[in-house]
Amino acid sequence: MYRFLYHSGQWLSTLALSMLISLTVTDVVLRWLFNSPIYGSNEMTNILLTLSIGGGLVVAASDKNHIKVDLLENILIGFFGDKYRHFMKILEIFGTLLFAGIVGVYAYEAWEFSEATVVLEWPVAPVYFITSVFSAISVLYIFHPIKRYQDNV
Repeated sequence: MYRFLYHSGQWLSTLALSMLISLTVTDVVLRWLFNSPIYGSNEMTNILLTLSIGGGLVVAASDKNHIKVDLLENILIGFFGDKYRHFMKILEIFGTLLFAGIVGVYAYEAWEFSEATVVLEWPVAPVYFITSVFSAISVLYIFHPIKRYQDNV
């Protein structure tokens, strides 16, 4: 199950980014050649980007590829030792759960009020729900990451 969730995140983000690139290239070419953009391409781009972020969080958490500022990290590790690392792990888990919760609340509100995109009138609640679930799942991989070089994932 653990690997299935990891691979699901990989596939979701890969498919979403592939579709995003194809859509963007096609839209630019159509605008340039025929002065005719794809109807609703901005909304499709936003939805695909949101889905790629949701799936990508699982992969990033598993591979420990988070963005962080480590300007003072060596000084703080020298001063606080392992307490600093534990604090950062707790902060990472809290931030990820906070993000998943905020997106989950937004998904619930979008579902409750039947919120849809403006141009295409696509419902946005499923997109934010999927992103929230994958964000919450990424917390599992913060605790126990899959190491690619050992497991040949």
